[in-house]
Amino acid sequence: MNVKVGYLNVEGLRRDKHQACCSLMDCGLFDVLFLSETWFPKTYNFMSHPYSFLHSTPDKVQKNSRQSGGILVLVSLRIRPLIRSHHVTPYGILLDLDGTNILGVYLPPSFSPRQLDSILGAFPKYSLLFGDLNVRFKNITAKAPSPRPLQQYWHDWLDCNGFSMVAPDMLPLPIDQGHRNAFRASHSVLLSSLSPTVGEFFESFPNCELDHLFQSHPIVLQLRLLNTKQFNLKTVHPYFLQFRIPLATSSEL
Repeated sequence: MNVKVGYLNVEGLRRDKHQACCSLMDCGLFDVLFLSETWFPKTYNFMSHPYSFLHSTPDKVQKNSRQSGGILVLVSLRIRPLIRSHHVTPYGILLDLDGTNILGVYLPPSFSPRQLDSILGAFPKYSLLFGDLNVRFKNITAKAPSPRPLQQYWHDWLDCNGFSMVAPDMLPLPIDQGHRNAFRASHSVLLSSLSPTVGEFFESFPNCELDHLFQSHPIVLQLRLLNTKQFNLKTVHPYFLQFRIPLATSSEL
């Protein structure tokens, strides 16, 4: 079976954004969805929703800085039995999906190589690393690349740990009637207002910018960068990471 995993820097988790993301899971775009930079909302109980599985806690060192941080993992009820264990820190959440360890992170742009090593080294072994790494790579980004030392840090990290970058797939992803129905029925006005304007295919980006997917596991991953504007989710980070993990699961769902 394939498990569809997603990631978005949501830039503040409001109720309408949370409802929209849950509806994107209802329509089958995601089975597991990581939302970073939630900013720890207190205006409503977002953890009461059945899909809300885990949320990180604030880093005590950073608690007096401007509003930032927070990672929420949404998991569909169909997939939840596959999660064997999890590990949570302020900067990442690791899930064991039926034996495949995946790590979603938010890494602040101000962190030094030593701090990055400390964050990534705090987790058990994982075969997929993804999220907002706050680095733009030369010959990949359509914008100005990040400083050379930061790019070199990640190139060295990939080499030392046996990881490689996953390139996005530009094969069109059709929009079917199930997607349209979920948009129309969404409790979030962000999605429900879309139904008259939905096209035939989801819009995708060809190049990774700040958000990336790295893998060490020898499995074939299909990565798409789904444009957030087509869901009325306007953030500085213009796309969802969406990728499929093939699992030879024997677990009973």
